[in-house]
Amino acid sequence: MEAARDAITSVLSKLDDPVVKQGISSYGLDEEAEELVAELTWIKCFIVDGEETKQGRSRVSVWAAIIQRYALKAHKVMSAFDHGVDVEIGGEQHSLSVQNLAQKVEIENVINKLVSLREKLQIYVTFGVTHDQQTSNLPKLPEAKRGIEPPREIKVAKWGGRGGGEWSYRPKAPIKLVVVTHGRIIDSISFMSTDEEFSKRLGGRGGSKTTEVKINSPMEYLTGISGTYGGYENHLIIRSLKFHTNMREHGPMGTQDGTPFSFVMQEGVIVGFYGRAGYYLDAIGVYATPKYDLDHES
Repeated sequence: MEAARDAITSVLSKLDDPVVKQGISSYGLDEEAEELVAELTWIKCFIVDGEETKQGRSRVSVWAAIIQRYALKAHKVMSAFDHGVDVEIGGEQHSLSVQNLAQKVEIENVINKLVSLREKLQIYVTFGVTHDQQTSNLPKLPEAKRGIEPPREIKVAKWGGRGGGEWSYRPKAPIKLVVVTHGRIIDSISFMSTDEEFSKRLGGRGGSKTTEVKINSPMEYLTGISGTYGGYENHLIIRSLKFHTNMREHGPMGTQDGTPFSFVMQEGVIVGFYGRAGYYLDAIGVYATPKYDLDHES
């Protein structure tokens, strides 16, 4: 377990290195690097949390070898940027466009492996946090034990494609309304919080139906999201969505075909969303936090 955790820590440190960052940016791979960081951070949280209980340690030990292998692969790919823009591929110098493509393919290959691994580990994630027993996928370690400050909020890597432009909605207050336009697919989405903080319409103008997901805050709050993503008119987009709260489910909206995804917590709260959108809702991810963090702030 320690070797797997250290391998991921090493990759994250490399991704934070100014020289490596400069090289990544020079080849236009900032978005891929950000996604890689999100996936690695999620898996590190899974490991750190597992170390807290006997059951968790047993669970992590089953996956430690493959986690370490993927982390070492990621480290090798990132090592190509150790010298900034002077990148060699296969021991040969290439034109910038070929270098860009080769590095992009390598990073996306690692990301896909990590996404597949996260989806397998997802079934263990519950955010089941209480004041007496910390059993969430958020690392809760005494500062003297690890010397790190546990994050109070995590960004769960998004599902879907890479089309459209980036968007993010992280309001200061709880989300009380989600508006989804859809038909065969999810065309667009928008949000509103309890303090009337609106998002713009994220996606296109299509869709034969509009569904309003009304959340009766503060008694009700978002605990999860699930759905499917797949191809549509040469785009990889979100095809269906379902929103989960501590009281009920809303949906599904759209067509339930394609690759399924799910992130549903027992006692966590979704406090925001991010993703990509253009003519459709191309991708969606979430910002999540244990419910007790919100209780302490209220």
